[in-house]
Amino acid sequence: MSTVNKQATTCSFLTRHARVLLAIVRDPTLRIRDIAWACHITERTAQKIIADLEEAGYLSRRRTGRRVHYTPHLDGAFRHPAEVGLPIRALLDLLTPREAAKDAAPAQLRAALLTVALRWCASSPKRCAGELGRRQAGRIKP
Repeated sequence: MSTVNKQATTCSFLTRHARVLLAIVRDPTLRIRDIAWACHITERTAQKIIADLEEAGYLSRRRTGRRVHYTPHLDGAFRHPAEVGLPIRALLDLLTPREAAKDAAPAQLRAALLTVALRWCASSPKRCAGELGRRQAGRIKP
């Protein structure tokens, strides 16, 4: 197994909740089975995560016959103290190829993500010292 494949199975940038929300944003008519398959989780886990997201106000669901249609509520903000106040839409627009993402102001999205990165680095300076130093020196573009 290559190093990249090992890393892909041991660590993840996005949480399972973020992956499920992202799958729903990409296609609000997906079945739970399809969401679970796309996110590499079990159907029961997908059901639990959808219930969590609905309870937290990130989405709502409406039954149409035998199908369920999900409506994501993207105007909310992250709840974690490190990202409090940052819009959920900013992250999802970066990760979803949609017309809305093309219309969004890229500078504002970069600024929001840079703010998250700086807060993350403030919580663990050793981990980010090299990255921030390279960014400030102009070798990495924000």
